[in-house]
Amino acid sequence: AGLLSVPIEGQPGRQAAGRSAKSALSVLGDYLNDPKGEGTRRRIWGSPEKVHPVPVHRLDQYTSGLLCIALNPEARRHLIDQLRRHELLREYITFCDGEIDPPTGTWKHYLKLDKSGYRQSINHRPVEGSVCAVTHYSVEQVFKRHHVTRLRIRLETGLKHQIRIQAAEAGMPLIGDRQYHPATVRALKRKGAPIPYGFRRQALHAVTIGLIHPSNGQSLRFDSPIPTDLQRLQERLT
Repeated sequence: AGLLSVPIEGQPGRQAAGRSAKSALSVLGDYLNDPKGEGTRRRIWGSPEKVHPVPVHRLDQYTSGLLCIALNPEARRHLIDQLRRHELLREYITFCDGEIDPPTGTWKHYLKLDKSGYRQSINHRPVEGSVCAVTHYSVEQVFKRHHVTRLRIRLETGLKHQIRIQAAEAGMPLIGDRQYHPATVRALKRKGAPIPYGFRRQALHAVTIGLIHPSNGQSLRFDSPIPTDLQRLQERLT
């Protein structure tokens, strides 16, 4: 959490307000293209030439967990096709303020980015410039004393802030969400006010990715346990 998935658009070597220019993409590129790694590149790719990672599935800066990066344009094309056909599995764990009934269901809305490209608005019907967003959810645990729910989320589409804004629209804002959780937004506006549950990022973790390998057709699944900060949040809620 806190690491950009890719460099800031148009500013690959610069820093945006409060954000490091370092990204998962650049870290991976630096690792693969280390001058000392020529032998490794030759062994894996048959050539010492530099590798150019390209993003497939990225995360919001303060979401933790798994993302997907291809190592050549052809692999990316195959993986993007899987995304477009809704065949690339993307599941998340999140902790939301509120309780939801039924315990399983689907959210479908039309999202539209503002002019800054950073904040979504949500609509129940198509509007000009909007894109359909579909998210499936299931309840994993309810912390009755706090009226907090742990959800497992499966993305069908994958738009910016999709889970965060759709959960908020359903009356289930993500704990720690600085844009779509009203209590967190109010606390941030009052100097010294406590953040709900003391959790300072959106409580969202990309727990599972499943895909078909672009070259050999093998079905692959990757899982990431929830990180320490979310484990501590769950202990506090229990």
